[in-house]
Amino acid sequence: PDEARGDIALLFSDALTVSGDQVVESLQRHMGGSPRIPIYGGLAADCWNFSRTNQFYNDEVLNDAAVFAVLEGVDVSSGVDSGWTALTGAAVVTRSEGNRVSAINDMPALAWYKQYLPAVGTMLGQHPLLIRTDVSAEHSLDGMLRAPLTWDADEQWITFAGDVPEGAEVSLTTVRRDDMG
Repeated sequence: PDEARGDIALLFSDALTVSGDQVVESLQRHMGGSPRIPIYGGLAADCWNFSRTNQFYNDEVLNDAAVFAVLEGVDVSSGVDSGWTALTGAAVVTRSEGNRVSAINDMPALAWYKQYLPAVGTMLGQHPLLIRTDVSAEHSLDGMLRAPLTWDADEQWITFAGDVPEGAEVSLTTVRRDDMG
């Protein structure tokens, strides 16, 4: 783990209505673009209901919002391990806009998922997409995970909890509970 003493930002955002990437980018701009202040946090969920999340600020309950706090002069230690492993080989996102993916390997996104997970239904959210940043090894887990949030059975698109850029190399993932750290 990396250890340092300094400032950190804690961020908690709605996952259903906003792009997590855009929230982080906006927070970084408002903090002067400083890469020296790490941002920790996550996206709020609602137990697979996909209807509304809550964020809390003082005595207010907010929806469709992001809240954050900056802590100064704290001891920081961080490490990341998820237990996720690649389930498929590499594929390419061929149509996307923000966090909505329309096609992977020129197939409708939902059809691409269903070729590996025939009973996709509510299981879709249990198999995040790995966006590879190190493409040197086919089953490398260097990258970012994007959890599927919603999908359209007719149009075959999937929305994710964060942006998935067009042209990105991706793999479907699964978790082995014994590897969760």
